[in-house]
Amino acid sequence: MASSAYNFKTYVTHLTWLNMSILEVPAIVVKKLGGVSKQRWICTANKTVSWQCGLVALGKGKAYINLNKKLLKEMEVKEGDEVSVSLKIDESEYGMKMSAELKELLSQDKEGKKRYDGLVPGKQRFELLKI
Repeated sequence: MASSAYNFKTYVTHLTWLNMSILEVPAIVVKKLGGVSKQRWICTANKTVSWQCGLVALGKGKAYINLNKKLLKEMEVKEGDEVSVSLKIDESEYGMKMSAELKELLSQDKEGKKRYDGLVPGKQRFELLKI
């Protein structure tokens, strides 16, 4: 997929076994995006709310994007509502915003930077959430 956005419509649904709200990504869309991979995305819903995300395999070629309560509120949607989705490749270094404080710390601590860079991408993002 080129750096342009890929657009599709879907619905807010609830995964009962995980007790979470999601945007389901149809199999045809997943295929056009190159499958579920380690690729990170910038998701924009209804042309109003944007966030960094990844696709999670759902089975039968489908995937989903997690939605938390804050996103649902910002999007002003509930289960069953249709949502226009735009996905664009996230070209940020870590797939999430890094605070200025952490950037400064890692620029001063070469051993810390080496250890941080040695983490797998998912662990790097998890550590960013803790700050």
